[in-house]
Amino acid sequence: MSLDTTQLKGDYRSTSQIDDGDCKPITSSGGKPYYPCGLIANSVFNDGAQNETYDFTEKGIAWGGIAKNYVETPDYPSPSDVLPPPNWARRYPNGYESFPNLREDEHFQVWMRIAALPTFRKLWARNDNDVMTQGRYRVNAYMMLSWNQPR
Repeated sequence: MSLDTTQLKGDYRSTSQIDDGDCKPITSSGGKPYYPCGLIANSVFNDGAQNETYDFTEKGIAWGGIAKNYVETPDYPSPSDVLPPPNWARRYPNGYESFPNLREDEHFQVWMRIAALPTFRKLWARNDNDVMTQGRYRVNAYMMLSWNQPR
C-alpha cells in the first residue's frame, strides 16, 4: 500500500514506526520521517497550468467525505521534525515551513485513492457548466512547485 493512514489522520508517528510500517520504500531520511510517507504520496501527479479559454475548478474533485481521512495539522511538534517526500523537493525545496493542509488539498486526496487496475484516471479539475468545443487539444504535464500556483 505504501502509505500510513494513521499519519494521514494527523497522529504522531515516530521514525521507527514509519520505517517499520507500510510506507516502504519512502519512509525516512536522516532520522526524520517523511510526511506524508510512502510511494503514493511521493508520486502525486503534478499538472501544468489550466487552459485559459476553458475555466476549471479544483473544488469538488475528491469524493465526498474523503477529507475526513486527512488532517489540517499533524501531531508532530514542528514541521522541521519531518521531511517532505523526495519527489516533493521542488514544492518544498527547504523542507516544510508549515505542514501542508491535507484536509483541504483535494488534488492530494484524489491522488491517494489507490487504483485497482493498471489503467486509471485521476480527476484534476472540472467544469460542470460549459461544453468544450470540438477540436484538438494538447496537454502538457509538468511537476509544479505548488498545486495552487499557476506556472
